[in-house]
Amino acid sequence: MKKIKIVLLSVLLVSSIGVKSAEVMVEGGIQAPLGLKWGESKDELVKKYSASPADKNNSRLSLYALNNPPIKVPGFESYYGVVDEKYGLVKVIVVESITDDAYGSKGIEDYKKLSAILSKKYGNPSDKFEYSGKELYKESDEFYQCLAYQGCGAYSSYYKPSGGAMISLELKGKSRGQGYLTINYESTLFNKVLTERDSDTKEKAEQGL
Repeated sequence: MKKIKIVLLSVLLVSSIGVKSAEVMVEGGIQAPLGLKWGESKDELVKKYSASPADKNNSRLSLYALNNPPIKVPGFESYYGVVDEKYGLVKVIVVESITDDAYGSKGIEDYKKLSAILSKKYGNPSDKFEYSGKELYKESDEFYQCLAYQGCGAYSSYYKPSGGAMISLELKGKSRGQGYLTINYESTLFNKVLTERDSDTKEKAEQGL
C-alpha cells in the first residue's frame, strides 16, 4: 500500500509541474506548477482560485494564498503565489507541514522522494546540501531544532533548468518534531522583477545622494 501511495504521489506531482517532456520550455522558463499559468493577474487568481492576501507587503510583489488551485498534490496543504503588479504571477510556493517527527525520519523520507521526482523532471540539482548536527543541536531527536538554527543543518536541493528559471526543495525546522517542506518555483519573470527592483533602488540612491 505504501508503494502504491508513493507511485500515485509521483504521478500527480509530475503531472502538476508539467506533463510532456523532461523540461518544458515556455514563457517563464518552465511550465508553472499546479495547472497555473505565469503572468496571471491578482484579480484572475482571486476569481479562479479563491486566492486571498497572505501578507501586508506594500512593495510591487505580493503573496497570495491559493485556496483552490487547479491541481492539488497529496501531502501538500498550502499553496502560495507571488504576484507582481506588472508581470502577474511570477513565483509559486507549495508547503507540506510535518509534525510528530522528532528524529526527522518522515521529513527526510519525503524530501528524498520529492527530490527524485524533481530530478526526473528537471535533471540533477545544480546545488545540494544535506547535513545536520553541526552546531548546538546534535542529539538525534533535535533534528528540526537543528534545521531551524543557522549553520547546524540543512536539507535543500536547487534546480536550474536551461530556460533560466529556478526550483528549490527545502526541508526546514520549526521546533522539536515540527518542520515543513517547501518547493519554490521561480520563473524568469521573477528574476526580471528582482533586476528591475535593484535597478530602481540604485537609481533612486544615485538621485538622492
